[in-house]
Amino acid sequence: MWIFRWIIIFIFIVLIIWFAIENADQKVTIKLFKYVFTDVPLVLVMFESFILGVIVWFLSLIHI
Repeated sequence: MWIFRWIIIFIFIVLIIWFAIENADQKVTIKLFKYVFTDVPLVLVMFESFILGVIVWFLSLIHI
């Protein structure tokens, strides 16, 4: 069963890398309240969104 888990993880990582490479040249503009960030790589925005989601998920596991 552990081999099945590692195969799924490997496939997931390969898909993420492939998606990041396909979107590497795309730039986006981010408007955050009164700040505007132009020409931000889409890969960076996606990665930061993922990390923020992981942090929020982790914090939701902590029972106060």
